[in-house]
This record gives sequence, structure tokens and C-alpha cells, in this order.
Amino acid sequence: MTRATALLILFFCSTNLLFAQDLIVLKNGNEIRAKVTEITSTEIKYRKHDNPDGRIETVSLTEVISIKYQDGTRIVIKNKSSSFIGTSKSFC
Repeated sequence: MTRATALLILFFCSTNLLFAQDLIVLKNGNEIRAKVTEITSTEIKYRKHDNPDGRIETVSLTEVISIKYQDGTRIVIKNKSSSFIGTSKSFC
């Protein structure tokens, strides 16, 4: 492998890490690109992706369908009790 090829691969891998983010999917169809910092029994706390050093925002669990983490893990939220029903991991 040439040095240029190695540098090109390194560049693409590092830019992918820079844009890694979690995705909070709301019942109304909106998506929030963020970094989830905490999940409590009633809400999700996160920082917006475009301002990772900004203030911590919150959204009620009753408004959320699922959370997809940057590593591909997905948490689905039950509708009635707003509790977790499971996780799955996909790389697509």
C-alpha cells in the first residue's frame, strides 16, 4: 500500500469520527442530532450536535420513539409507559 493510499484511508476514517452523533427520533417525526448525556425515568438529556460544549437540553421520554447511538446501537421506547423495550445493534 502506498503512503498516499494510507493517508487517504486515514482521512476518511477520521472525518467519520468527527461527524459521529446520536439520533433522537421524536413521535412527531422530527430528529434531533445530539450527544445523549443521560437518560432518566422521565427524560433524555443531551447536547446538540452543532454545539457540543453548549447547554444541556432535555426532552420528555413520552415524546421519543427511539435513540440511535453513534455506534449503531438503537434503543426503542415503549409508547404507554415510556420505558425501554430493547436494544439492537446494526451497522447500516
